[in-house]
Amino acid sequence: MAAQRLGTPRELSVRWQLAAIASLILIAGLVGLLIHGWKIHGDPDPGGQILDALRTVEAAVPPAAIDVSEEYGEAHWDSCDGRAGTFGWSEISVILTFGTTLDPSALISYVTGRLEAGGWTMAGQEALSPLGPNQKFSRTLANGTEAVADIGPQMRDGRTVMWSLRATAPPDGPTASGC
Repeated sequence: MAAQRLGTPRELSVRWQLAAIASLILIAGLVGLLIHGWKIHGDPDPGGQILDALRTVEAAVPPAAIDVSEEYGEAHWDSCDGRAGTFGWSEISVILTFGTTLDPSALISYVTGRLEAGGWTMAGQEALSPLGPNQKFSRTLANGTEAVADIGPQMRDGRTVMWSLRATAPPDGPTASGC
């Protein structure tokens, strides 16, 4: 049998260099996908419009509020313990917690006025707790989904009443379910 010629050492060197360059390009592309995210599930909040709409509840925090904390929850891909059929996006949320010297009825009145001015509609009131009322609101967002908000009291450290104003909306796309 005749031996097949693989090429000159120079030709082999060029082939190895091209293979190395192609491998580096492939690795760089994969790293770029990991860094910037591989949007295989779509965008749950195109342009941040849902989160921006929920942030309108910030206007309802009284100006003299104390110990204000803000938490913004962007959608993330989730499931119920990895079970098949439960994968989807988590809800988008804005949670504001604060203290105030306003009595509960004055606070609810203030919050209601500010939220209604921002396009929210009163959706009912839950039974009064010993700490105060829990008022609910709703709003149809530009993408047609229904956002909900509520404000209610909670205890912190067993003696301080704090108020929690929470707004949530479903993502644009499938939602995690089944838990």
